[in-house]
Amino acid sequence: MTRHYKVTLASLALFFSAFASATAATTPPKVVFIGDWITYNWGNAFAANPNWINQGSPNYESGNSGETAARFQANVVSLHPAIVHIMVGIADEEEDVGDALSALTTPNFLANLNTMVQEAKAANIQVILGMEPSGVSPENAVIAAYGAANYIPVVSYEGVQMPTNVDLYSGEAYFPTASGYSQMTQIAENVISTVNLTLKGGYLQNRQLANGSGAAETNVNTVVPGLVIQFTPMGEYSDGSVHPMLNTNLQGASGTWTSSNPLVMYISPTGLANVLTPGTTIIRYTALNGMAFSEWIMCVVPGM
Repeated sequence: MTRHYKVTLASLALFFSAFASATAATTPPKVVFIGDWITYNWGNAFAANPNWINQGSPNYESGNSGETAARFQANVVSLHPAIVHIMVGIADEEEDVGDALSALTTPNFLANLNTMVQEAKAANIQVILGMEPSGVSPENAVIAAYGAANYIPVVSYEGVQMPTNVDLYSGEAYFPTASGYSQMTQIAENVISTVNLTLKGGYLQNRQLANGSGAAETNVNTVVPGLVIQFTPMGEYSDGSVHPMLNTNLQGASGTWTSSNPLVMYISPTGLANVLTPGTTIIRYTALNGMAFSEWIMCVVPGM
């Protein structure tokens, strides 16, 4: 028997809408990274992710906010990405110190940053701002304040591994180490994956670091004094995905950590816990938006 199905314009529209939604959910966003030499030398990350386009400046004497803003239309808008990651500041700061006559002041820096943001918004491009990883640029504080005032996600790379004994103002380009760039990649991927999602909750994971009191081990509950444990918050988002919350604020904190008994185990603002004396304590984490994650009960027993 032949069956006939009535196809209406409404049903076709519903089908294609569902198809488009499913496709959008599974297609990684196209992201352009623009900035100075720190972005330019972030090369391996872009080779590993075909949806990332590196538009950093190769010369440490250029790449300031004015130069970056001047090429924003050609290097970003014309590529029609879903997201642009803007990271500038160190080159501006170097000019301030190196040549007082041509110093870029904070108002000029803000004007250049705002020009790029407005051009991105006009082209319907999502903006993410990055703070320079070296931790020496005062412009990072300006970026953090601008992002907060304009509801723009700000990614902090301060605290990633950097080389030692290199002076930014000595004329040498100051890059993160390979491990530092790897950390930056993971932070960026997590932020990009969750930029338009809502945090719904979360839980904690931990890793016992190897030292004289014990070997490396994951998700421990019973420990002895002398150990050091790194806790990581795992955020659960509105699309059902789970991501480690690695991004931090300007002070290096991703949220608030507390120990119910700090004499038993003290925990730092970055989730690094030192096991001190026998007893029981509860480790708690609250995200920057006020969301409390599931607690973790730790039992400390006397050492052998």
